[in-house]
Amino acid sequence: MKVKIRNINILGIKFINLNINQLANNILNNIKRKKIHISTVNAAKYIQCKNDKIMQKVVKASEIITIDGMSFVYAGKILKKNSKIFRISGYDLMEKLFKLSKKDDTFFFLGSKEEIVKSAVKNVKKKYKNVCIKGYNNGFFWGNEKKLIKKINILKPRILLISITSPLQEIFVNDFKSILKTNVIILLGGSFEVLSGRLKRAPVFIQKIGMEWLFRLMQEPRRLFWRYITTNSYFIYLVFKEFIKLRKA
Repeated sequence: MKVKIRNINILGIKFINLNINQLANNILNNIKRKKIHISTVNAAKYIQCKNDKIMQKVVKASEIITIDGMSFVYAGKILKKNSKIFRISGYDLMEKLFKLSKKDDTFFFLGSKEEIVKSAVKNVKKKYKNVCIKGYNNGFFWGNEKKLIKKINILKPRILLISITSPLQEIFVNDFKSILKTNVIILLGGSFEVLSGRLKRAPVFIQKIGMEWLFRLMQEPRRLFWRYITTNSYFIYLVFKEFIKLRKA
């Protein structure tokens, strides 16, 4: 069944506003029509985009942008967005595509360390018997991009999953999207770390109350502490700045 695309604008970002089943089916049903890339944006990435022109360019050029994190859901409520706001993380979208995919909806995994991406592929094959994985490559290919592009283009996966730290994943899409022989590119950040089992996903109730960032921080305090302190506080400031602006209008 064809689903009408609905969007919602929060802090200048035009997010798709469908539930996860609607979005996943929309992607799979339209997979042959045109090449698209999908970005997921949370508070941290939003702030990163303000300081990185390539990230900003790639996110804004995304055919689909999803809300990844409760920060934007709460922001939408504070800014009086009237419609129901759907949060769809990159990880959840990826798993939903695995569940709904058919044999010709082929995947390629790109990113993380070699042992991480291998474990991610192994776990997906074990859990989802229907998923067809064409191949994989670790995220340490810089300087050998042409070799990687050739590998992907020979395999021609319909869906390319990229799990590389920002802004490197955005740089890759900016430079090579036009020559990649794949229909859908999804930017997933650190999702392979969870898919491999190295990191744990926060329980659903923690995700729903918007504290998934704290769960991640407890697992990787050295890497994430300063990032979360700075980006979360600045994001809150921007939301209330916009709120005051709307009140005065």
